Amino acid sequence: MYQNDPTTFEIVIKAFEQYKHEEYPFKVYKENYGYIRKYSKNNNGAPVINMKYLGDAIKSEVKDLSDRYNVDVTKKMVFQSSIKPFRVDVYYNGIQYKVVTVTYKDVVKKDGKYRIINYTEKIKKKEIDKKYIFRFSLFNNSIITIDNSEFYRFKGIVDLENKFEVTTANYRPVKQNKNNKEELDRIRRVINKKIKNITKYNVSNTGKIAKVEKEELKLVF
Repeated sequence: MYQNDPTTFEIVIKAFEQYKHEEYPFKVYKENYGYIRKYSKNNNGAPVINMKYLGDAIKSEVKDLSDRYNVDVTKKMVFQSSIKPFRVDVYYNGIQYKVVTVTYKDVVKKDGKYRIINYTEKIKKKEIDKKYIFRFSLFNNSIITIDNSEFYRFKGIVDLENKFEVTTANYRPVKQNKNNKEELDRIRRVINKKIKNITKYNVSNTGKIAKVEKEELKLVF
């Protein structure tokens, strides 16, 4: 869009900037103003339904999934976005896992330290009560297993669908993209009540793997 329709791209950026403090800026914009539309002289351009971000820094696709969820698109809109977060915090109550996604915009620097903002609101939104215990944080390339699976590398999350995006730990490139760069075969695992065990592992410089028994939640570091 930036290359082919820069005027519409500016409209999209303005919509994002207006609600960038929200967790889902485009969703909030849609609820207030309707679809973001492509530029036209009569302001009746086609709605922007699908966007793809290209580049090494951002590899994500935002897509309208409203038809899957049987929602009234005149009132609200559902987006799916595979994102590469700053980290994902994993909680467990003995029955079900729940996760809190911390994005890079949630991390601010103040008084020489980094702080995670809006965390209490995130906990409430995910309905994580006192019965849930913090287990660990997942970063890009954290090694995990899910229900005694093979070792995975954590790569991202589809927050709306509660899906982890992972690759096998000993992954191999499976194809090359149009820029002649190797791409990896990615797997999506739904984190729901059927999942009984998610385990994180630390790997030493010598390659020794150790199970993470307990981590401390860090909101200031």
